[in-house]
Amino acid sequence: TELKEYTYRDLYYTYTHGNDVFIFIGQPWGTGAAYKDVWTEEFQWLYETLEANRNKRCFVFEHLTLSDDSGNPNDIHNAYLIEFESTLVGIMQHYKNAMLFHGHSHLYFTEQYNWYYANYSTKKGFKSIHIPSSQSSRITVDGAIEKANRTDLRSGYAADVYENAVVLKGYNFHEKAFVPIAQYCIDTTLQTITANTFVDSTGIITT
Repeated sequence: TELKEYTYRDLYYTYTHGNDVFIFIGQPWGTGAAYKDVWTEEFQWLYETLEANRNKRCFVFEHLTLSDDSGNPNDIHNAYLIEFESTLVGIMQHYKNAMLFHGHSHLYFTEQYNWYYANYSTKKGFKSIHIPSSQSSRITVDGAIEKANRTDLRSGYAADVYENAVVLKGYNFHEKAFVPIAQYCIDTTLQTITANTFVDSTGIITT
């Protein structure tokens, strides 16, 4: 019953469990300027949702990677148009109780051997976690992502959630085993965010 309640929802929605808020952002096809109105509406909603839940732990899920970040180290995969990325980065930097989960590149856990921030990153000033594909993932060859999706690299995370931390344990579904390099304990101690203090420097959304 609960699963049906959260199936076929709108492009974006929230789910609250205890004091934790799960924020799901579906995204329109493509990243081009033709979708600017949809992206603007979506990030406006994200800002308002995080503002309303600023002093709660928030798990934000969306699809695309960011530039030179987890899932896209050294810009080996395409990402947002820069104007939309800057808006999202600004929002996430301000709301420090939120962490961002994303996919898109299918990059497998072991790419951390090549880039220390391939799976988990704080390079942009917030917690950014890339989730490989549960269907098939990829590795890089000579610095480029191989085109073939490999079912032996089907993977994801198991999560242990505590009051002030989240432990993420990378798991290979094909091998039915945890991946040693992809184990993270992330501090989620709540910080106080003063109300109505976010300003969007890109001017895309209204604050």
